[in-house]
Amino acid sequence: MSGNIEGGFEADQNAQNVAQNSLLEALQNGDINEEMRSLYESKFTKLFEVVMRIYEKEAVLKKRAQVLAQEKDGLEHDIRHNDDVKMENETKIHTLQEEVQKLNVDYGETKEQQITLDLQKKDMQSQIDEYKLVLAPLG
Repeated sequence: MSGNIEGGFEADQNAQNVAQNSLLEALQNGDINEEMRSLYESKFTKLFEVVMRIYEKEAVLKKRAQVLAQEKDGLEHDIRHNDDVKMENETKIHTLQEEVQKLNVDYGETKEQQITLDLQKKDMQSQIDEYKLVLAPLG
């Protein structure tokens, strides 16, 4: 197992050397026998492998967390931008609705004026027709 984890972490060889030296010293002092030294060394090796896997997973998770944080920042920026665009569009829609409403009012007024003009035209045409009838025998 490489012990070179993010930032130059190289504890594996050092830790193994310290553990082996401590076990040899305990063996030489008679604190443990060879069988116990072998058992402790085996347990240390297994424990060390577990710790190293945890460090490796932690490094991977930290990198993944950084990527996710960047993605989150990007998405938040997109959301803010989309909110701004939405507000602009809502303002445009409101303005256009007001313009349509005004045009509808203007159209209604124009239509009323057209009806009035049509009635006036019919009246005038009727008057012209009457004058023609009156003037026809004279002329």
